Amino acid sequence: MKNTGMVRPLDELGRIVIPKEIRQTLGIDEGDPLEFFEDLDGKQMMIRKLKSGCLFCKTIDTISDYKGQLICEACVRELKGPNLEEAKPEIAAALEVDMDTREKKRTRRKVEETLQRLTEVIQKHPNASQGELAKILGISQPYISQLIRKMDKK
Repeated sequence: MKNTGMVRPLDELGRIVIPKEIRQTLGIDEGDPLEFFEDLDGKQMMIRKLKSGCLFCKTIDTISDYKGQLICEACVRELKGPNLEEAKPEIAAALEVDMDTREKKRTRRKVEETLQRLTEVIQKHPNASQGELAKILGISQPYISQLIRKMDKK
């Protein structure tokens, strides 16, 4: 662990302010869920941003922890896949096309899910700005703008 030299008091309600510099370094934004850990002796506490879903595809099905990262069973199988350098050229090309197709489907599914969530949030907050919608969904404002354009085309 790295000592930053920053000290913050605990208030009467048990709250503590995490310094802005540390939040920026760790990528923690307002409203992000945090996990708390203590060591086996109970003498030190650690805090980290809650990680949910697979590191690669963000699914929450059949997740396991590998060296501190959450990875789903499907991505583990893909990572263990055949060695393309040793495969025959035709097989390697077919596998690459198949993987590209799966990635496109996964990306399309993720966009559709985000569009659905955006639609629900817009219905709940009809007067919210794009910036406010972005904060609610945890995505960037330019991406909100891009999604709204897609919604308008449909």
